[in-house]
Amino acid sequence: MTPQHIMKIKWVAIFTLAIWIADISCSLHPAKNKAHRIVALSGKNKASCVSFATDPEGYPIATWAETDPDNRKKFFFAVFEREQQQFSAPHEIPIEPNTNLHEEGMPKIALKQDGTLLAVYETSAPTEKNRFAGFVRYIQSFDGGKSWTRPAFLHRDTSAGKGHSFASIARLADGEIGACWLDVSLGDKKNGRSLVFAKTINKEGFTDETIIDSLACQCCRTNIHCDPKGNISILFRDILSDSIRDISIITSSDNGNTFRKAVPFTNDGWVINGCPHNGPSVYNLNGKSYASWFTGGSRAGVHYAELNSEGNVTERKLISNNARNIQLTILPPDTKLVVYNETVKIEDSFYTKIVINKINGTDRKSMDLTSDKSNASFPVIHALGKEMVVVAWMDNEQVWYRLVSISEIINAPPLIQRTF
Repeated sequence: MTPQHIMKIKWVAIFTLAIWIADISCSLHPAKNKAHRIVALSGKNKASCVSFATDPEGYPIATWAETDPDNRKKFFFAVFEREQQQFSAPHEIPIEPNTNLHEEGMPKIALKQDGTLLAVYETSAPTEKNRFAGFVRYIQSFDGGKSWTRPAFLHRDTSAGKGHSFASIARLADGEIGACWLDVSLGDKKNGRSLVFAKTINKEGFTDETIIDSLACQCCRTNIHCDPKGNISILFRDILSDSIRDISIITSSDNGNTFRKAVPFTNDGWVINGCPHNGPSVYNLNGKSYASWFTGGSRAGVHYAELNSEGNVTERKLISNNARNIQLTILPPDTKLVVYNETVKIEDSFYTKIVINKINGTDRKSMDLTSDKSNASFPVIHALGKEMVVVAWMDNEQVWYRLVSISEIINAPPLIQRTF
């Protein structure tokens, strides 16, 4: 055998060994296999209402709804499997046939620190006087979703013909679940509704509801978040000076026992005789609040802001003037990320794509998660440790998700901005 043949055999062996090591590396680090992949979360039925809950260790649980060809409504959750870096097979949550399925008032779940699962959903119960009447109901599971309690009312008033909806829930610092929702109109405040808060106590469910604002916009989602120290932030679309529909914040520093007065902070001056049907997103960390929202005011588009413990804005940014439905999260220790659907015009057609945006002071990096010619909307985002997030969204009546690393966003090429 010639020296040339021996050298060739050595190089082939080295190359084969390198491939074998790479295969092992990928199997040990499955996240590398999942990068850039868009994965279907929903089944074959028409899907909607994707959301994320957080387990006691900070990992995401995905929820979504489906409607089968016979118009039967189903609600599912899937836990994030860390070793496989993907969501598990779906588990069904029993909901009532008259459940409302819409993105602003979607069904949601939350987990107590002890592992109790709690699901909240809206039901429709129209009357001649109020076609929007309905209730907010909830069920609990004490065995990981294998069995569920009978449905109960989230709110105290259960009389017919009244509106209760747009609930948001979150685990509190004491391990219980806090909820806020839009409730009935008070007195002569007929163009808006009250905002109410309640929390669970052990297995008794929700008790001691409290009105925390008397006049909120009647059909935009609320959002609640609590940090480990018991600081709660609640965002909602307010009604100011009769017709301005801007965002306000309500905070608590004692785990929801008391609340400060609502503070309007966006100053968008959006005058609209109706409801935008586009609610805000909030994150609380060490008593500071981080907010994102949509406005159709003079600075139309989606915005991001940081607020101190008094509800005063310390930093604000216009993220995109062609976007809607913005959601945010924070990766430890303080990496801020937002996702939103942005409208683009290509030739004579309009599309909506999902964009992720990393915010760090004056440094901002953005990356498209879907193609320019997609019809994607209603994105949600959740942290996966310090270096990765998972983003889910709707597209063509299906739910999709993708894992995204921070390095991908940082190294992404500049986005091409298409205006119209």
